[in-house]
Amino acid sequence: MTFKYLYEVFSNDWILFGIILVVVLSLYFASSDEKRSSNERYLGGDQNTYTACSSPECVRCQKYSVIRGEAPDRLAAYAECNGWSGLGRLEQALHTDNVCLADECPDDLNIQNPNVLLLPDIPSIPVWPGHEFQDVQESLESNFDIVTTEFNKAFEAIENWSPFHSEINEFPSQSGWQINTTPTGCWSVFHLYNQGNRIEQNCKTCPEIALLLESLPGFMQNCLFGNACISVIYPGTVITGHYGPCNVRIRCHLGLRVADGCHLRVGYELQGWSGGDCLFFDDSFWHSAEHLGEESSGPRAVLIVDLWHPDITELEQRAISAVF
Repeated sequence: MTFKYLYEVFSNDWILFGIILVVVLSLYFASSDEKRSSNERYLGGDQNTYTACSSPECVRCQKYSVIRGEAPDRLAAYAECNGWSGLGRLEQALHTDNVCLADECPDDLNIQNPNVLLLPDIPSIPVWPGHEFQDVQESLESNFDIVTTEFNKAFEAIENWSPFHSEINEFPSQSGWQINTTPTGCWSVFHLYNQGNRIEQNCKTCPEIALLLESLPGFMQNCLFGNACISVIYPGTVITGHYGPCNVRIRCHLGLRVADGCHLRVGYELQGWSGGDCLFFDDSFWHSAEHLGEESSGPRAVLIVDLWHPDITELEQRAISAVF
């Protein structure tokens, strides 16, 4: 329905025309506000404290620019002992100003913009098919029962805590879990590997998961960019859009507990989680996660595993692990 049509029909009754025009405009702007609100949740209209924790040693939160600045000298020192052969892409990446040190919403969501390392000339797509990581997928999915058993054991320590009935300062942080907040809610993390470091206490709590991780081909051990953790998002939480630190890893999510209203957006692609199924994506693309379900739907839980991008050679893997 156009304004011209309204004018032609109701031109003899200006009062009725005015009333209808006000109603049409109200509906239009209400729809626009709803779309804008949805986009702001995705594109970063609200900020998350998970990108700015208080630990001075956390590279993820505090030291992107420092690590990036030191990398060329560290690579030169590594190459002096091991040679430059096979390191051309890494050298090029570290001598090119091609990364963004702050999460800024892109005009094109299909553009990668990692915070630390953007290696050139490697295949890049937001969501990867499972067959590219067939051995990992089969290993994780076939051991789903073992993973969920140990997850349930670890989760017992915080299961009675709820953002709907408890304060953040009441979260049992001595349990090996960490709590992160957003303006809309919160999520908790149980690290088995954090920025390349094995978290011994948590691996003792989940020994079978730790052994499984360490048996996976391509698992990013002993590298700053490598993590493995259980992530639990509570209902009502939106983790707004952001970039990962590099494009040399592919992130895997194994669904442990799923709930209605849960979504992962990577670039322009909208994904959901399924219990016992793996999802592979490149987090150097703009991505966000949300749990828009009701309190009664319960939390969403996944096992997160960082894997080497399949195009990264063993020479490059060793060098990147030494530099970062």
